[in-house]
Amino acid sequence: MHPKTAHLFILCLILSAALPGSARNRHHDRLLDRIRGEMEFMASDAMQGRGSGTHDELVTAVYLASELRAMGVAPMGDNGGYLQNVSGEFNFYREGKKQWNTRNIIGVIPGRDPKLKDQVVLLTAHMDHIGIRKPVNGDDIYNGADDDASGCIAVLQLARILAHGKSPRHTVIFAFFGSEETGGQGDQYFLEHPQHHRRDPRTRSQTQRSGGAADRAHGPHRHP
Repeated sequence: MHPKTAHLFILCLILSAALPGSARNRHHDRLLDRIRGEMEFMASDAMQGRGSGTHDELVTAVYLASELRAMGVAPMGDNGGYLQNVSGEFNFYREGKKQWNTRNIIGVIPGRDPKLKDQVVLLTAHMDHIGIRKPVNGDDIYNGADDDASGCIAVLQLARILAHGKSPRHTVIFAFFGSEETGGQGDQYFLEHPQHHRRDPRTRSQTQRSGGAADRAHGPHRHP
């Protein structure tokens, strides 16, 4: 196993460790198939590299929101949904300030402990990659399995673990940011427009580049 993929598969072990032998093997196989399916969708050519602020980034956002909905994670975006619209003037790498529109996806599992629920654990990844660029070996789609489809999938797996078990003592927020590749506009907006994370942010973990072998699984012409 490639070291960059290791912690995705550790999640499988966490979920299946308590099951008896044959059931554990079946559960493990199903979980691996789910992770592979999610990776194959997010890093597919159909997503056109999930360019920052593009329709393809929006499709990714809708997909991630639907996954959070299906597992029972509560929405924490605009108007009672998961999507946080990100619009305004932002700083860009080597370009200065300009108007931009992207989006974030935000879900939350409220903490169960009255004394700790105002302390927030923030788990994040970014949805976008760099889209279509200069061809390499005739392929101009930069699929972004490493950067950062694998990070999004890792956050989804953590959300499933927490949503299907006993509620955590601390509040846990799951945030998928848009337009990281152009300067972190989604991340910046999220921090400047706090909702639950106005409380005490106890810790933050950003998950990125956990799928090193996944790009190679798609073929040598795919780009991280």
